[in-house]
Amino acid sequence: MRKLLLAGVLVAFSISAASADEPMLPRQRAEQFFKALSDKGTGPAFDLLFQGSSIPAQKPQAVDALKRQTEAALPVYGKILDSELIQEKPFGTSVVSLTYILRLEQHPLVLKFWFYKPHDVWFLATITFNDQLQGLPE
Repeated sequence: MRKLLLAGVLVAFSISAASADEPMLPRQRAEQFFKALSDKGTGPAFDLLFQGSSIPAQKPQAVDALKRQTEAALPVYGKILDSELIQEKPFGTSVVSLTYILRLEQHPLVLKFWFYKPHDVWFLATITFNDQLQGLPE
């Protein structure tokens, strides 16, 4: 199978205010992303994922590249079936990592989200994903 490494590593250094009345927890944000990815496509899914984050304003070219790379790569692995949370690991009270498998018809992708909460609202700090299963926690 053709090996395809997708890596979108984006780090935020500040936060902008979230627009929702009730802030979403990291798992809710990740699961909303997967649903939007399946139902609405790459652009709207990443727009939802980055809500409340300063990444799009600070690194617009990186976000655009991530969207394009994801849009081009997903068809290689077929239709999205679903996602599975593999690990949720908090680091203190302000950082949490979530590791998911995105199940596709041909091959799974491993996605790792890092969320940060400097005050009252969680936002995406980093996302990485690839098709190498060694990215799964031991």
